[in-house]
Amino acid sequence: MSRKTLYSLCVITLLGFAACLLFIPDWFWNLDGSSLTTNSRWAGRFLASVMLVNVYLAWKLRDAPPENARAKLFSQAQVIEWGLVAIFIAIATLTGVFGAFAWGIVALSVLFTVFFAMDGFR
Repeated sequence: MSRKTLYSLCVITLLGFAACLLFIPDWFWNLDGSSLTTNSRWAGRFLASVMLVNVYLAWKLRDAPPENARAKLFSQAQVIEWGLVAIFIAIATLTGVFGAFAWGIVALSVLFTVFFAMDGFR
């Protein structure tokens, strides 16, 4: 997969998650069978702000050539981020915090981890 395609898919995915966490958090978390408190809504907004920073970086770096060091570093950082997301959501799902829908997010996170690894470590 080309870097431009990978980064564009990442932008679309992160914008979707960020929009849900900012504007419709109750609906979004109910998909996973979770309930919200005031603290969890604010934690979701914090996560959305981090996602929006990643959206900005991915958008700015999407046209970078394969040998660009900044884009490689971004891809390597995304391996860590998406990998940790996969691990934490898998643990939460196994312990009953989230419902079966969360396995889709785990699968998506693993895919992004693999694709960013292929881009960042080639």
